[in-house]
Amino acid sequence: MNSPRCQLYLRVPGRLEAEAARGCLAAALEAGDVAALLVRRDGPEEKLVSVLEALGPLAQSRNVAVVVAGAYELAGRHGADGVEVTDRPAYDAARKRLGASAIVGADCGASRHFAMEMAEAGADYVGLANGGEGGSDLIAWWGELFEVPCVALDPVEPDEAGALAGLGADFVRPAEAMWDGPERARDIISQTLRAIEEGI
Repeated sequence: MNSPRCQLYLRVPGRLEAEAARGCLAAALEAGDVAALLVRRDGPEEKLVSVLEALGPLAQSRNVAVVVAGAYELAGRHGADGVEVTDRPAYDAARKRLGASAIVGADCGASRHFAMEMAEAGADYVGLANGGEGGSDLIAWWGELFEVPCVALDPVEPDEAGALAGLGADFVRPAEAMWDGPERARDIISQTLRAIEEGI
């Protein structure tokens, strides 16, 4: 997930059924470049599998990396490009299972220590909380000091995406409203990409 400029990192809400999510993703991809799509395991395994089957091929056909939150065994079986983990044992297990070529990123929340630990361990990216007090400072700190790509985890409005890009975020997550329908997805992706270009 290395990139020369700030790119988009989409996260599918657990509330969405596969077909609704697919419609929003298709519209988003029409609107502009997307780097990665994160699918979470919310509810039964069957739901995650249905979302992966509906969205994975579409995303990968447009060179969008498909990442599964936590479930590395499902990622391997269903053709995802990698996983996102939240602790060191899970990172080690995922790397062993999926191999060096897979994406293994880490959701580090607001922990600077854990982010540094995961970067040293070889994580392909670290996700940092950008919402709330101190979030922007966290992103700026990472962008100034480290080479491992940084994902700003919390969804942001277009103007906030531009600001984070200026601070050094490698990936930002567009506003959650993009999943309200295809038209919203198209508008929000276009606006967010425009703001990023202006913010860099």
